[in-house]
Amino acid sequence: MLVVTMHTSPVPDRFNRFETFLWTTLPPMSDLVRAALTEIEGVLESGSRYKPDLAYWVDGTEIAHFESEDLLDVRLTRRLIRAHRDELRSDPAVTLRPGSSDWITVDVTGPDGLARARRLVGLAAGAHRAPPGTIPRPPGRSH
Repeated sequence: MLVVTMHTSPVPDRFNRFETFLWTTLPPMSDLVRAALTEIEGVLESGSRYKPDLAYWVDGTEIAHFESEDLLDVRLTRRLIRAHRDELRSDPAVTLRPGSSDWITVDVTGPDGLARARRLVGLAAGAHRAPPGTIPRPPGRSH
């Protein structure tokens, strides 16, 4: 997918051409995040159980999927949410769900979006990885 963003700027035209080049050649953040998530150990990309889109799975459990181009749902687990609650609450890019939930929503835009997505999905992957010496379940299998 190619993103084209045009805007005017008070800087000279040669800079506008450079900005236009950058904005027309950079892939959307979700494409960068999708590629990064498949590099995390044990994470597989397959169809989502919850929506008609791709999702990210570890040991038969869906651990992440996009709600939109900018928002990633991550199954962090209640235990990890509890352990990292103060940090998660203080991050304006993270939305905790009301009540008791395994899921958080993460805004992947901005300068820290990719690193934030990698870190949180990495935590989720670690929580769902198959025990050593066992064969991981394929995507879509219940425990």
